[in-house]
Amino acid sequence: MQLNKKNKSIKKKVSYVLFTLIFGVIVLFILNNKYGGPYKAGAYPDRILLSWIEEPSKSMSVTWRCQIGSPDGKVQYTHLSQGPDLEKYAQETMANQQTLITGFGIENYYAANMTGLQQETTYAYRVGNGNFWSEWNYFKTASPKNKPFSFIFMGDVQYGIRSSWSRVVRKAYSENPNAAFILYVGDIVRRSKAKYWGEWFDALGFIHKMMPCFATPGNHEYRKGKICKHWRKIFDFPKNGPQGYEDLAYYFDYQGARFIFLDSNVINDSQTSWLEQVLKTNDQQWTIVAFHHPLYFVSKSGDPHQKRNIWLPIFEKYNVDLILLGHDHTYIRSKLIRTMIGQPRSIATNENSGIVYIVSVAGAKMYPPIVNSELMERVAGNTQLYQVISINGNRLNYEAKTADGALYDAFTLDKLANGNKKLTNKIPAITERK
Repeated sequence: MQLNKKNKSIKKKVSYVLFTLIFGVIVLFILNNKYGGPYKAGAYPDRILLSWIEEPSKSMSVTWRCQIGSPDGKVQYTHLSQGPDLEKYAQETMANQQTLITGFGIENYYAANMTGLQQETTYAYRVGNGNFWSEWNYFKTASPKNKPFSFIFMGDVQYGIRSSWSRVVRKAYSENPNAAFILYVGDIVRRSKAKYWGEWFDALGFIHKMMPCFATPGNHEYRKGKICKHWRKIFDFPKNGPQGYEDLAYYFDYQGARFIFLDSNVINDSQTSWLEQVLKTNDQQWTIVAFHHPLYFVSKSGDPHQKRNIWLPIFEKYNVDLILLGHDHTYIRSKLIRTMIGQPRSIATNENSGIVYIVSVAGAKMYPPIVNSELMERVAGNTQLYQVISINGNRLNYEAKTADGALYDAFTLDKLANGNKKLTNKIPAITERK
């Protein structure tokens, strides 16, 4: 009698497990097919994005996405060759796999790190699982030496991602196909929803399969005080930041320049101490810092005095060269500024140790700039822009261009023998858009 009761109990449990599994499969089918829309994951890898988490002259990282149930992911890579049989010579590295539940269902995300690469070398790579592969794409490793390079800087994307920003990023890439990477300063999407990330990747096309991407989070990448669930699935950045924010605040060195990314959604002692240590140990010729919220009052968003009071003395103490910002949906390029906290505001001469601040916007949402002639050299309202920054030895060359590729702002910044800087404006003879 007891045995029969036990058997019935076991059968009941098995039936419950089977029912749960079948119900789960039905729900997943509905989510992935009925509500997936144009951006649902498929059998073939998509959302392929390059970055690096280690030395850029010796490694390259790649992330991608596939539908749930796909086999383990891997990346194959080899030296670029003229023949089509690339897989014959390819090395293979297995990827780490994570799942993400979205409005489109459950998706698999993968991250793989290609290491032991040769410096200044072009590689071909593809990602997949043995059954379904991406196309072959290219990337080039960096030099460990101080050599000329350029990169692209994008302000907030956020609105009009697929419809309006697509033309900006494609123009930037087509005119600068050899740029080392694209740098974003947050608010990449309007809200961290599967739809908006889908629009972002759709607008990009193949660009970040060929050109690495680096970003710092804006307030729209946060939800209820935490970084959104998409961030660490989509992006694989260096993990050398402060505890708890290892890949939200991070840095890397590239051919003579140190790039420091901060999470300006969080102001705490841990990140501030880390920032000072990274600047204190900096042995690179140029220092560029990127984060989301501006340090000065440049639009209707308000005066960010907290970050300015805490971070600005550190930036000036260690003579940072350029600070790249977003959030205010307008364009502002400052003069060479040195503003010591507790002292009257002063503008550095054209041969001094000041900092150039740049706020820019790439997407469709716009705020009017609040013009402050004491601080600002060039402004623009209602204008989508991208910026190309080139470094060659002692000279940094800066250009801001509109969506059609027209030059809107430009300057050079020279490091002088005495340690000072010289800023030379090269603003084109077109009317300022206010």
